[in-house]
Amino acid sequence: MSPKENALPVRDNNFERVGFLWRTFFIYVLGVFRQVYNSPGDLLNSKDLPLPPARLLPEKSVANLSRIWDEERVRASKSGKEASLVRALIRYVGADIGVTVALSWCGIAFNMCIALFTTGIVRAMDGTYSPATGYFIAFLTYLCLHIGCLFLQHAMQNQACVSMMMSGALNGMIFRKPAKITSSERSKYTEGQLVNLSMVDCQTVLEVGLFLGFFLIVPLQVVLSVVFLYLLLGPPLLLGLGILIFNVFLVEREGNQVKVLQMEKNVLADKRNTVLNESLQGVRTVKLLSWERFIGSRVAKLRAVELKNLHSAAFHRAVQAFFSFGLPTLATVATFIVYEYLGNDLDAGTVFTCVGLFEYLGMSLIILPNLINELRRMHVSVTRIQGFLRETDNYQPSLSSADCGVVRVTRGSFFWQEETEEPEEKVAGVVAAGTEAAVKTRSTEPSAQPLTLRNINFEAKKGELVAVVGTVGSGKTTLGQAILGLVSSTNDSKVFVGGRTAFVAQTAFVMNDSIRENIIFGGEMNEAWYKRCISACQLEPDLDVFMAGDETQ
Repeated sequence: MSPKENALPVRDNNFERVGFLWRTFFIYVLGVFRQVYNSPGDLLNSKDLPLPPARLLPEKSVANLSRIWDEERVRASKSGKEASLVRALIRYVGADIGVTVALSWCGIAFNMCIALFTTGIVRAMDGTYSPATGYFIAFLTYLCLHIGCLFLQHAMQNQACVSMMMSGALNGMIFRKPAKITSSERSKYTEGQLVNLSMVDCQTVLEVGLFLGFFLIVPLQVVLSVVFLYLLLGPPLLLGLGILIFNVFLVEREGNQVKVLQMEKNVLADKRNTVLNESLQGVRTVKLLSWERFIGSRVAKLRAVELKNLHSAAFHRAVQAFFSFGLPTLATVATFIVYEYLGNDLDAGTVFTCVGLFEYLGMSLIILPNLINELRRMHVSVTRIQGFLRETDNYQPSLSSADCGVVRVTRGSFFWQEETEEPEEKVAGVVAAGTEAAVKTRSTEPSAQPLTLRNINFEAKKGELVAVVGTVGSGKTTLGQAILGLVSSTNDSKVFVGGRTAFVAQTAFVMNDSIRENIIFGGEMNEAWYKRCISACQLEPDLDVFMAGDETQ
């Protein structure tokens, strides 16, 4: 029998179809392992892998979150408030997070039992309990260990699915959003910002979402640990608990510093990605004109500032880690010293049990400030995504054929908006395709900006081929960008675009040869035609400047 025939059918590995026991003990993954083992010479592809649960499919997750987001925007509009993406995410994955919390609570309960059973095992070893009782307690410890681990593994798997659902849905909504808004609204976001929304912010949601459900189980773990420790140690526990609580404030202070640096890092990354995208889009021109060193120096300067920010963030994270993992050990030792000083008998059973409970308590108080810090990081990313998704979906293709193909500019005065640090500047008005609307300026007063074009009146009818001719810097590009809604304008400017628009940018290409060869491009030399080309392109003044004329390379 060939390895392919011996392999388990793919449908038997599908999580949606396997039985309860296979799903409970994760046996369904054995089919994939068997396929890999029996096919050493063949590479596996996506068809050999089990199908993911239906809720993880991008088309389903994007549709579900989009529907909830639309309902949230309608609700917010009726109440006169801003739509909340956090509320929409809670509605989307709240029930699944509840499942994670329930599974985690069960796992924690069994793990707590292990710490309590430790005392019985120690007393069975010193002869206080009979050997049969000791073996029975050991068996219960073994059973609780496996059952608790099983619950926690299912909680982690479920939360991983929740994280992928949120990240995938947000990625899909960000990808679809530019097709639903006008070009004027898109102009408020640079390419670097849009790339960061998907690559940085959605990745943050994916990373932090893995631990989102466990944030809700920490209080229960703290309460159970404190109750059991107080029953075992009594008032001396208050010293260790005070040290741990003080440690929370120290870690919190460092977390605030990390949050500020994270927000600065997002702004710096936006700037760096903008420069990189511009350079990569024009990489041919950069190579032909030998601008690599100049472009590299621009990126290096921005990267140096970003690295300084990352070094500061790493330092504060290291200090935070020291407080998180160093002081809990000090709290345990100090509590034992006070307990012994007050005349109590600190036997081995009490030590082992309390060390285990202190481990859970310390872990909870370590996780708590770190989770708060991670939640802040996720909140920053969700807020950035929320600002983009809040843009009004007012792109409407022209439904009337009367003005289809017509482009009209009336009293157009346009200027380039200076770039600011705030990417969320609001534009008061937009251009909707097929409608006539005033293109409003951004928050900066137009009087403070020099007008690139002033009082332009222009109309192009359907079927016409219009060429805009002018010298360098005369405003040809600004006019094209104004029609696309990518530059700012005065309040009385009106731009009408009947139908959809397409923009085909110029891509310059120059061969490493003489100017003449670049013009004739390998064809035969026709002197009369060649001179007409030179005249039409107005190259005579440029050729007169070159010492070798059109033979200049």
